[in-house]
Amino acid sequence: RHINVFQKADQLGLKMKPKFGIHGSRIYGADLNLNVTGKLGDDGHGAINYHPEVLELFKTELKRLYQ
Repeated sequence: RHINVFQKADQLGLKMKPKFGIHGSRIYGADLNLNVTGKLGDDGHGAINYHPEVLELFKTELKRLYQ
């Protein structure tokens, strides 16, 4: 399965110079596109990996492999 988790509005970016945000997007043809824009609060793009919804999605997908 192809799962894409993305954020469309990141103001923190990589927290280094030059300062720029990372802006993800939907991937056409993916089995699931999960937009977490607005769900990360003040966190930047790197916080996607730690978001509870993303972690739960990852666990669910791993379980699917072993059923």
